[in-house]
Amino acid sequence: MTLRLEDEEGNTIYDWKPQDKNWWCTGFNPEYQNEKASNLTSYGSIDFSDHLDIWEAFYKKYHTSSMWTFDTENHIAKYIW
Repeated sequence: MTLRLEDEEGNTIYDWKPQDKNWWCTGFNPEYQNEKASNLTSYGSIDFSDHLDIWEAFYKKYHTSSMWTFDTENHIAKYIW
């Protein structure tokens, strides 16, 4: 799982790319306070390669959503919110 947050000028507020597998991610940068959510963009990915049953269900449900893109060879879902 990865998580990156940028402001409307393209400045990276945080960029979280752990080396170890995880089930939860979050980010915080105390230098960016009082930012409006409407001025932020979140980018992330979920690697389903070890959980193909979950991948199949997730892909089946969201493959037509404009918020998600899918790497079907590596079983990775990516989003932009």
